[in-house]
Amino acid sequence: MALMTRLEHVIDEASRLPLVSRLGGVVIVTGIVLDTIVHVFLEHDGEATIAGFSVPEHAAHLVVLVGMILVIAGVMTYGARMSRSSGVQSSSQSSKERRNALR
Repeated sequence: MALMTRLEHVIDEASRLPLVSRLGGVVIVTGIVLDTIVHVFLEHDGEATIAGFSVPEHAAHLVVLVGMILVIAGVMTYGARMSRSSGVQSSSQSSKERRNALR
């Protein structure tokens, strides 16, 4: 029962995230699954390596990196929108205060 409550809470919190950040989270999870498959199940004997990793390992890591960038981009966009909208509200409030002071 407590597990279901906790799961519902996590889903509720995740639904508040910006869409781009949620998409980034899905991309990260996909990259982690791909990375696990590449490291555990695929043989890399005789494969060309770059900096000690095979090309499929680099690709899986790149997918995770792209997901991280999407999460950060979503959070930054959301933060910029919130600061812009709060700035508009505060400036409209201050103009109302100025008009009331002039009366």
